[in-house]
Amino acid sequence: LGLAPARPPRSRGGGVVTLHTRSVVPFAFVSALTLLVSLLGAMAAAAETHTIQLTDKPPYTNPPSLEVKVGDTVVWANTGPELVHTITDEKLTLWSGDVAITADWKYTFKKAGVYPYLCFRHNFMRGVVVVKNADGSTDAPPDFAYQKAFKEHVVPTMRAVPRMVIASKVDDNIWFTEGGGDFYGFEDIPAQNKIGRLDPNGRFVEFATPTPGSNGSTVGVDSLVMDAGGNVWFTERLTNRIGKLEPNGKIREFQLDNPKGYALGVDIDREGRIWFAQRYNNKIGWINAEGKIREIELPEKDSEPRTIFIDSRQRAWYTARTANEIGYWDPATEKIVRLKIPTENARPTGIAETSDGTIWFVEMVGNKVAKVVDDQIVEYPVPTPFSAPFKIAADADDNLWFTQVFGNSIGRLDSTTGVIQEFKIPTLDSRPGGITVDRKGRVWFTQQIGNKIAMFDPIEAMKVDPALAEAWRRKPASKPKPTEVIAPATAAQARLESPSNVPVSPVSFVSFASFYAAEPERTPRVQHAHGMHAAMRPRFASNSKESGESTPEVGTLDFTVPTEGGGPGNDLVEDPDRWLWFNEIYGNRIGAFQMDRHEFREWEIPGEVNMPTGLVRTADGAVWSTLFRGNALARLDPKTGEVQKFRVPTDAALPAGITQTETGEIWITELGANKIARFDRETSRFDEYDLPREGASPLMILADHRGALYVSATEENGNFLARFHLATKKWEAFDLPTENASPTGLLLDGDKLWVAEGGAGKLARFDVVTAKWEEFPIPAEKAEPVKLAKDHRGRIWLTDGGGLGGVGGNRLAVFDPKTEKFELIAMKKGGAKPRGITVASDGHVWFTQQNANLLSRIAILGEAPHGTH
Repeated sequence: LGLAPARPPRSRGGGVVTLHTRSVVPFAFVSALTLLVSLLGAMAAAAETHTIQLTDKPPYTNPPSLEVKVGDTVVWANTGPELVHTITDEKLTLWSGDVAITADWKYTFKKAGVYPYLCFRHNFMRGVVVVKNADGSTDAPPDFAYQKAFKEHVVPTMRAVPRMVIASKVDDNIWFTEGGGDFYGFEDIPAQNKIGRLDPNGRFVEFATPTPGSNGSTVGVDSLVMDAGGNVWFTERLTNRIGKLEPNGKIREFQLDNPKGYALGVDIDREGRIWFAQRYNNKIGWINAEGKIREIELPEKDSEPRTIFIDSRQRAWYTARTANEIGYWDPATEKIVRLKIPTENARPTGIAETSDGTIWFVEMVGNKVAKVVDDQIVEYPVPTPFSAPFKIAADADDNLWFTQVFGNSIGRLDSTTGVIQEFKIPTLDSRPGGITVDRKGRVWFTQQIGNKIAMFDPIEAMKVDPALAEAWRRKPASKPKPTEVIAPATAAQARLESPSNVPVSPVSFVSFASFYAAEPERTPRVQHAHGMHAAMRPRFASNSKESGESTPEVGTLDFTVPTEGGGPGNDLVEDPDRWLWFNEIYGNRIGAFQMDRHEFREWEIPGEVNMPTGLVRTADGAVWSTLFRGNALARLDPKTGEVQKFRVPTDAALPAGITQTETGEIWITELGANKIARFDRETSRFDEYDLPREGASPLMILADHRGALYVSATEENGNFLARFHLATKKWEAFDLPTENASPTGLLLDGDKLWVAEGGAGKLARFDVVTAKWEEFPIPAEKAEPVKLAKDHRGRIWLTDGGGLGGVGGNRLAVFDPKTEKFELIAMKKGGAKPRGITVASDGHVWFTQQNANLLSRIAILGEAPHGTH
């Protein structure tokens, strides 16, 4: 990501104070000064250094929770023995880069707050640092009141280096490029090849270019523009291509003549021609919708044109870096007019236009904003030296907004007064890049190192900083310039808004949960899906078709889990009152949903970072859950809200799967200890049994009706199904036909046991009598099935959501044993991670979407049983 390393704390004391004897210094002043020096020295001495050990085995982060003071330094030390780790957090405040074995990384916390963090390489490695003020609070007010008007969104792809940004012409989406590095100041970051979209709800979708071979390090997407039909045109600097992302999600690419031309800036004229600037080919040019290309060479050799801008008179303006000029190609005369910049080595970059037709641009090295009046240049110095203004945009009131790469600010120039104001960005050293203004007057910009898309709302800034309200007396809004065509959304564009209809795999980002757990609430939290905030209301949609077999006609209903980032997980269990119970793996809770009233309830589990994983409900109404990180088994009494925890005797056992026998015995798997265990509810003791083979990593467990337990051994080198006879305590092992199949979910169907083969992308059927296997490959890429359910027609439903850190194929798969064919249902959100699944008493299929934080229902249209809702 290229974040600058944490700076060491400045020394606040310990210096020598010299008192001159030529004047009389009052004793009280000397005493106060001495006291101040002592206090400052004490403050510096009070700063402490704390160490968190990173280990390859549980507890992974030791200690998992750490309390420090503002000014303290935390050192993450990788003790290995084999893995490299990377520390980061949800807001990208922390970014260690790779921490090698025996190496460490340190960060000095200058602001109070709660900082949940994780290993970017191994998402299950998590912890939290709580930074407290002197009074014990964790509140950290912003450095400036106006910073409350900033809103930042972390880009899903790490080290994406978001470059340029535009506001859509057909809706309220924001589009941006993810170009990656491999240029000055970003040499250690590989290039990227994505176009991103951010919707008004803060959800991302990413589109990757198809060539060459989707290898982003050879592409380097840079600038973008949208035409009136919703097509997004963009440049690829490393391949010197012009790309077009169509509303149906298809990407087309057009190769320019010189493969090493390094296309950067892009804009569109009134005729729909896409203009571009080629830095190393020393040309500007255009391409039309039919693919016809015209190139215009600049008069001076090696001018390095970078930015292109079409003004209201349809002149094509450009900036020339090494020629130190700004110029334009006049379509009336078909000649280039060159304007020399007064400041030497100004390095001109972004261009904008106000409603009166004045052209404005910024000088990155000259550190100025400039305008062109009758082919003469007028310059306005930026207040902060060496701030590097980079890109510029005009709002409807003719204010000029610009980014300052090294000033870490956005600036505002009042075009009528020439007054410049600067607004510091909350993220340190974010390296702001592209900038745009949307239809609501909000200013959007990219953070190239901060890896964020950010918004600054001037209206909100005036609310939180009253001084700005007086300084910014609003003028009547200007009319849109001729190039700002506001077109209604087309049918094709409307189709693009549903990620499930986009053939290019979209990626969604869901923020990490807060892992700092408080004491449990003794009464449950209750939320109703109707009548709440819009995000809580159920959403209807149709799912799209996927490659392979045709998708069944289905209607889906989604319900957002109340706890943000809760991560509803592996198991769904229905009780007699039609409540669906589920675990919230990241929310540290057990949840329940009333299927008729659409009501949620949640109970928090005491302690830190428990990660409830498996779940069963016993006949007495109690709900039991394995605590993967808590190394315990939890029992919830829904009537009283009491949660009991029973610690597993083996340290770092990683309890995962859970089942109960016909007699009510509870059995669990211990993934990290290679054991299964029986819990005696009368004595609260565990009886543990080793798996028949070493290193098996038992995950799921299932009790049959014949006195046996089935266990999936997910370790690639193990790769077997185990059967444990309860009466004799003896094991049998059955190898899977496919090598490294990594079995996960289990479903018993008479004499047949269905097995999800997560590592092979297959569904397997095991005859428990003959011990024979059959396998059925899922007809799609990236399939990693996890959990299974059977509907009233005998079809087998699979969640294709992948293991920890992955999302698999991000779909449901439905297998019909009669025809031996699959039907596939893509998730509406990229990266949603479908996980737990069941067929409830209402006849509907219910499943969780862990990363999307949803509980969802599917009814096969026209086939729901009588009496369903």
